[in-house]
Amino acid sequence: MRQRLAHLPAEVLVRTTHLRWKLAEWAETNGWIPTSDCTASHSLLLQNGRWWQHDPSNPSTSFYFSASEGQALFNSLVRSHGTEALLSSYAIESGWLLNTWSGLITLSNNRQAAREVSCGCGDRLAVGPRIRGIRESFIALQRNQTNYAHFLVEVAPSLIAFERVIQNAPNLTIGAGFGREILRRAGFKLKINCAAPPSLLRVSHVEVMRMLPSGYIQPNLLRELVNRVNDSVRPEQNGSEVVFLIRSPRDNRQLQNWREAANSISEIYPDLDIVIPGDISFAEQVRRLSRARIVVAAQGAHAINLLWATRLEHYLEITANGDRYVAAVAEALGVHVHVCYGKPLASAGEALPYSQLQFADFSIDTDVLAAAVRSL
Repeated sequence: MRQRLAHLPAEVLVRTTHLRWKLAEWAETNGWIPTSDCTASHSLLLQNGRWWQHDPSNPSTSFYFSASEGQALFNSLVRSHGTEALLSSYAIESGWLLNTWSGLITLSNNRQAAREVSCGCGDRLAVGPRIRGIRESFIALQRNQTNYAHFLVEVAPSLIAFERVIQNAPNLTIGAGFGREILRRAGFKLKINCAAPPSLLRVSHVEVMRMLPSGYIQPNLLRELVNRVNDSVRPEQNGSEVVFLIRSPRDNRQLQNWREAANSISEIYPDLDIVIPGDISFAEQVRRLSRARIVVAAQGAHAINLLWATRLEHYLEITANGDRYVAAVAEALGVHVHVCYGKPLASAGEALPYSQLQFADFSIDTDVLAAAVRSL
């Protein structure tokens, strides 16, 4: 039966659950069954944050919200013009979780919990063949949970905010294996399990958390995360003050002429350190950035390593698509941000639509880059 469920389209499972809710509501209205009620097990209001790019008055600007999802969190952002976010966790006695690339979809009789905890849009819903049971765990899963930058900016700070609650849980379930070391270095000592998407999870007696949405940046929690991680890693005493971050060659969206770009920067700053985060350990990434005053990076999740540069003054981003997510994080931490636009490499030499531009390789005019670096 479980195998058959796993191979059903996720949308079928979602619609079936919604139909069950409507039938239950009809039965409650007619007095056939007791009216169900649900309140958050735990909640916490985070203040002095910043919701970058997304319009707090319009949920359609964020793929973390839909009409019936996360209303408590969304309403807190609207009331505060994007500066305060109400995080909540809900106890689910029994149910299913669709852990998808689109987000976490909760299928449970606990309707309010399901609507508050679920996140993401339906355009990438998929289940896949992976099934597992999770019992007596604190669960922290959401869209982009396997993205390094989103994990550091959204998931880890949410868990730090809920640390007092989580430390009493038998174990913690996250979606990215690399998150174990990050959370260990941040002081989480409980057992950490990984339930990578896409997967169908049969849960019982769990606590599921609604975490920070994409675009909401909480500087105080980020600084707390950075301080804890840096304390757990011996800082690089002789590290460079200027670091150039490059994507691993295994990833897309490559800065094709990065070697020429590095040469142009090193003519200005001979002690330039070229770091490819995907090719070194997490601890080494932290050490290599620890003394950086200037970080230059090709746009991408790897650029979020600027967090470990506690002396950072300037962040220069090389981008072709204008996505300013990492730049917004740097600005929220008080760093001066500068942008150099590269040229996307299209096989036909024509302008690319954003859906393709987002992942296209690109190049940078090294003279333009050098001028930008000299201005720092």
